[in-house]
Amino acid sequence: MGAHLFLSLLILYHILIPTSIGEKSLDLQLEIADSPAERTQGLSDRVSLPDDSGMLFIFDEPGYYSFWMKNMNFPLDIIWLDENWRVVWIDENILPETYPALFNPPSPIKFVLEINTGKARELELRLGERVSLPATIPELDSGQ
Repeated sequence: MGAHLFLSLLILYHILIPTSIGEKSLDLQLEIADSPAERTQGLSDRVSLPDDSGMLFIFDEPGYYSFWMKNMNFPLDIIWLDENWRVVWIDENILPETYPALFNPPSPIKFVLEINTGKARELELRLGERVSLPATIPELDSGQ
């Protein structure tokens, strides 16, 4: 039986959300899930997520992608983003006990941001707002 090594890119991102009354921001250590294996694994089987961390799922094409809480041990906020980084939906306080329920965006998305429960509310995220991330890797540069 061999051990499975799972590596992710971990980068500090300063997330900005411009609004009509100024910018809201949050510094997060984001793991990038941009391969089928990484997207399937997600945050499953972890005991917790550090308060200043999250996972950014990057899909090759915009579409309707489903998420679930299989093997999760803590609740999450799920922020669904289109190819222009606009918030199309927010699922807050998704509990591990919701498995096997599926969570889906109401319109096509290209990115999903999973963060600790309460962070979306802390940022006062609203539908239609554009999330900005520094373009430091090619996957992020193409959509901003």
